[in-house]
Amino acid sequence: MRQPTWLGGFGVAALLMAAGCEDLPTTVTVAASPTPYGSPSPSPSPSGSPYGSPSPKPSYSPSPTPTPRYTPTPTPHPTERVVTPTATPRPVATTTGGSTPTPVVIPVITAPASLVLDAPDSTADFSKNVLPVSLRAEVPAGVAIRELQVIYENQVIFRQLSPSLAFSTSSWNPHLLKPILNDSAAYPIPYGMRKIKGRAVTTAGTESFSSVLEFYKPLIFRDWVTKTTNASTQITIPPLPIARSGAKLYAAHNKLFTFFGTKADGTAADSVIALGLDVFNPTWNLQSAPTLTWRKGFAFTGSGDTAYVIGGRPAGASGLADATPSVQAIDLFAHVITSLPPLPKAVVDASAAIMGHHLYVIGGSTTGAAADAVSDVYRIALTTDDTPAANAAWESRASLQTALRGTAAIAVSNGTKLFMLGGQAVDGSRREGIYAYDEALDLWSRVQLLPAQVSDGSVADLGDAIWYLGGTSDDKPSRALFRFNYADKDMPARAFPNGVPNLPVERTQPSAAVLGDTDSGQPRRRLFVLSGDRLDADKLVPVAEVLVGDTL
Repeated sequence: MRQPTWLGGFGVAALLMAAGCEDLPTTVTVAASPTPYGSPSPSPSPSGSPYGSPSPKPSYSPSPTPTPRYTPTPTPHPTERVVTPTATPRPVATTTGGSTPTPVVIPVITAPASLVLDAPDSTADFSKNVLPVSLRAEVPAGVAIRELQVIYENQVIFRQLSPSLAFSTSSWNPHLLKPILNDSAAYPIPYGMRKIKGRAVTTAGTESFSSVLEFYKPLIFRDWVTKTTNASTQITIPPLPIARSGAKLYAAHNKLFTFFGTKADGTAADSVIALGLDVFNPTWNLQSAPTLTWRKGFAFTGSGDTAYVIGGRPAGASGLADATPSVQAIDLFAHVITSLPPLPKAVVDASAAIMGHHLYVIGGSTTGAAADAVSDVYRIALTTDDTPAANAAWESRASLQTALRGTAAIAVSNGTKLFMLGGQAVDGSRREGIYAYDEALDLWSRVQLLPAQVSDGSVADLGDAIWYLGGTSDDKPSRALFRFNYADKDMPARAFPNGVPNLPVERTQPSAAVLGDTDSGQPRRRLFVLSGDRLDADKLVPVAEVLVGDTL
């Protein structure tokens, strides 16, 4: 029967493998003599030995140095078969070419495949949750790829069995695979920094893994809605009971908390109201916080169950100069309020963040006016769970390079990195700088620029980047949505292109908060935005609608 030409030398190895010869020797040389052990025997002996009279059975020692098959003989017979494997040899086929022995050398294929997993194309259509990659495998001549795989989180998300590719006659056979990984069903790939790797299984029984490939999948922002999901059930987020400006939003344990705010008539809104998202028809309810001092223009941050309200102007303040240095912490679930030491300087429109178990207060204005902006930065130690620490005191840290009010501050990467964005300077101009604080060096440095000069916006960390929302730009409210990838500070912050939604309406001084969503088993986060002022007939009016960012 004619052997298929494409098998070549590999065809022999494949046939042997099919016969069960998994453990082939490194090199097997066979001399095809009709009588390999002495003179021909005229007839089989009674014992059934084809070699004449009975002789000692051959023996084999696993020692690296070959030992004679017949121990009484000091050296091997010239026609004796010599085997140098590392495991017991199995019978192999021999060829005979008349009276002239023809050795057959069978190489054992142990060379693994060489794998290259290429980075995703920059034109990847992430909006469809699809990731194009290229996996190239090279194997020695005579070896075929049995299976190519792409692996994510220890799961095979793409495989191609027995790639039907023509074998090359060159010494290396390239195999090219360009899969499309559609993760819309069983293997969703969430946003952020991800790792994938390739694997090739050859017909020689070897497996090869490519080096791990890291790629960045951005969070896809589709639209702003007023609905979200809870336990796979869609619920509608109701608007605030009363439209208010200057309120702050906080999220914890599947609840939204709204702090303070000013009504359209200039009077104080409820101190704290909460919205539980664990019910089908959620409603805003007043929280018990009788000793929490109402204020406006205050800085705000939080960690876990504890939120902090800092500075601002209390109710009944008669002028811009009536700022307060008061700092209060509230346990949102135990309803316990703790007063911290007052700020060294009373400020309005400062920003705040928690990093490294310290509460930072950044910039602001002594009156709320841009002309009275300050560059001061203070911090106070907290406990390891970011609650108020006993006997802690405020300390000054490196000042901002420019006095600014209306900045936005946020700590990311589990509270290990602190960034400050935008702001308004003493001369009234707005800034586009993104500054990072180095705690070890006590130093602020500008790392990037926002696409626009803006102040009084809000920031959120969605796990992949800092998102800057709304604010004031060109002396009017903005509906812009900017994104800064803090994992790669060399990547400029950018506005979204056409087709990617900004805020539905302009909002200055909005407030944003993030809640995790584990209903789907994926680490997707939900972005909520409320409050702020929009422009209506050249007049700022407060907003009641609560928006939910619909993301992939």
